[in-house]
Amino acid sequence: MIQTSQDLLFLVLAFCVLWITILFCWGLYYLVVMLRDAYKISKNVNRKIEAFGELIEALKSKVSTMGAFLTLFSHGLSAFIDHLKEKRREEETEEKYDNKEETEYKKIKVIKK
Repeated sequence: MIQTSQDLLFLVLAFCVLWITILFCWGLYYLVVMLRDAYKISKNVNRKIEAFGELIEALKSKVSTMGAFLTLFSHGLSAFIDHLKEKRREEETEEKYDNKEETEYKKIKVIKK
């Protein structure tokens, strides 16, 4: 089988090519696995970014809805405060009138004595 040194050389070269091919395939396999993992990670990141975008949109719609309700609430609150101010003015006016009547009543009492 091996008759010359050239046959030995070809046998060693074939063995080396075999090992280089095996190492190349092994490296290629790990490269493909790394790319697959990178793809999964990027897909996961994209999902998270989309979920975050949806959350922001939901919050945006809630805030705009809340803004409309706050406008109505502020108008109602201002009307309620105006009503309370009006009621307080009426009570102050009634107190002044009652105090004025008491003072006149006392004056009448003093005069009668």
